[in-house]
Amino acid sequence: MEKNWMGQNRDDNECSGGTCPSGCDTSLPSGYNWRGSSCQIGNVGLNKPTNMTASDYYQKTYPATGALDGIIPENMLNRHCAHLSNDNGISAEWWTDLGDVYKIYNITLYARTDSKLHFIIGNDDDRLQQFYLTVYNTSDNEVLCGYHHNPVFTHITITCPRPLIGRYVHFKKKPSVTLEASVLCEVIIIGHKYIDCILCPDSVSCNDVTGCEACQGSYQPECKQRCEDGFYGTNCQDQCGQCKTNTECDSYNGTCHDGCQIWWTDTKCNTYISLPNRTDEILTLLNKTSNSIEIRWQHIHGISPNITDFYGYLIQYKNGLPNATYIEMGTLDYNSDPYWKIENLEINTKYSIKVTPFRKYGNDKESGKAYNILTVKTNCTGK
Repeated sequence: MEKNWMGQNRDDNECSGGTCPSGCDTSLPSGYNWRGSSCQIGNVGLNKPTNMTASDYYQKTYPATGALDGIIPENMLNRHCAHLSNDNGISAEWWTDLGDVYKIYNITLYARTDSKLHFIIGNDDDRLQQFYLTVYNTSDNEVLCGYHHNPVFTHITITCPRPLIGRYVHFKKKPSVTLEASVLCEVIIIGHKYIDCILCPDSVSCNDVTGCEACQGSYQPECKQRCEDGFYGTNCQDQCGQCKTNTECDSYNGTCHDGCQIWWTDTKCNTYISLPNRTDEILTLLNKTSNSIEIRWQHIHGISPNITDFYGYLIQYKNGLPNATYIEMGTLDYNSDPYWKIENLEINTKYSIKVTPFRKYGNDKESGKAYNILTVKTNCTGK
């Protein structure tokens, strides 16, 4: 099962119940520190995959990853900046894949501060200006977080007009023949994982920072992944019953679509059809004549009303002759009156009568413990 990460825990251990018991990671510069009850808000772009438009030289020397490595360099020559370039008036671009959908609040860009022109005229060669920042899930639905026109001397924070939902963050410089390059010495993307409240049981139980207090059936905590095989229900807390396929059940309601293993029943296969072993129930003589015997017995105790169809009784008898074997008279369903009349018997003859409870499941049948053997002698007259 996936770990329940909500943010950056101080000791890299798993968060417990959506909170970080050791507090949030404070080892990084303040711009990167995680905060919130479950350390869920922070720099969600740190060390994420990136790419950019640049020549082979800049791709190798000042790669796109330099903008998300967590280091704000004092000197670009330390190789911790991304150098974007393009020719002939085509936009210089940089983008990152956050790996998941996030809610983005603001984006901070750090410029190069070590060039000669920066110290002389304070404009860092005009490399970081006239750019757009967008957030999106697919390239055809980019939403603008902000546009900045003037040169950036050290750093700038662009706050989106509203929190934006997306997986990708895109930096794009306005096309220009003379200002085709840009340098990003660090990019800080402040946000948190986006919680899709539609998977919460109701809108009241959803907080887009801490998530759903509980998820709809079939989803694990954080409402992002379906339950693993063998589990179902709210936050996947319920275990599947004895499904025929061993562990697989409907991840939403626990129903076993292929039926149950033998001796298990109900839609979730949680009810066991136990072997009927009687304790103090007895078989009694109700009446007898010269050619018939009537018997009655007590139903087996403890059978749940919803599974009585799986039980029944086998009625047998034999005469008192040596080596006589029991003759099967028939079976009676558990839901029937526990009564049987044995007819066409011989006058003044001793008989042994046995009633055995059993459980049945399709074509399978297993006998439990028989009732007390009843020995009866028919009457010697015609009555």
